[in-house]
Order: sequence, then C-alpha cells, then structure tokens
Amino acid sequence: MSGQIDELNLVEDFVDISERLIEDFKKLAQKYHNYSVCVIPRSKADKSYSARQLMFKKAVSSIANKLGLTNATEVIKRVKNTRTTHNWRLENNFGNLPYVGITKDTCEIDINKINGKNIILVDDIYTEGVNVAEDCIETLLDLGAKDVIMYAVARTTKN
Repeated sequence: MSGQIDELNLVEDFVDISERLIEDFKKLAQKYHNYSVCVIPRSKADKSYSARQLMFKKAVSSIANKLGLTNATEVIKRVKNTRTTHNWRLENNFGNLPYVGITKDTCEIDINKINGKNIILVDDIYTEGVNVAEDCIETLLDLGAKDVIMYAVARTTKN
C-alpha cells in the first residue's frame, strides 16, 4: 500500500514541477531567445537509476519539446560516478566529491550541441557551496557556449 502512495506522490510532484517549468520557461523564452535546454547530470550514470528517479529530467525534456525550445537534455551525460552531495542520499555513495573540472572529467558532452549556443542549464536542487552547477557552467562556456543561464527548482545550503 505504501508503494502506491509513494507513486501517487511522485505523479503529483511531476505535475507540480511540470506546471512550474512551463510557466518559468515561457517567461525565459520571451526574455531570452534561441536557448537550448540542458540538465545538470545526476551524480551517477543514468543507467544507475530507475525510471522514476529520472522523472525530473523527463519533465524538463517534455516541457522543452512542448514549448518548442531546443531540447538538449541528453547533451551532458555522466559516465563516471561521483559522490552525491545530498546527505540524505548516502546509498552507493562512492566516487569523487565535486572539484574544479569534475564535469569535464566525469561527463560526455556533445560539443556540437553546445558550441555557439545559448544554454538554459536546469538543476532540480542547487546546493550552495558545493559548486557542481558552477563547474558545469564553466565547462559549457569553455566548450564554446555563448551564454549560460542557471535555473534551479530548489536551493539548499550546505551545513
């Protein structure tokens, strides 16, 4: 029974985040033109996660398609596992903690879809002081992105 409640909560969360993304992405698209939508990769390779754990990325992808934005949600792929930065997710927590250059060292990035492009870089949770997003932004700029706008749904502070 609790599995059903968890699934229902997950669907409700998916709907809520999708509605927020639609509203916010419409505003961003009006203000900033010709942007590709990318997602900061999770700490492990996608194949390490269940479909429900990848729902955020799926939501971002669906909204980009619905709004006619360039969907680049598969452009940055984690291929080497890193340690999660969220203290409540300590299962299978191996790999390096964030450091300058971790995105280049642990991800495959389709440079052709980054070079010369404007990027909206999306993350589910921005963790202050961890610098994962900053490293990803720097990497995209180093690979030729014209501009990067960071969009996070939630923010937490590191203790």
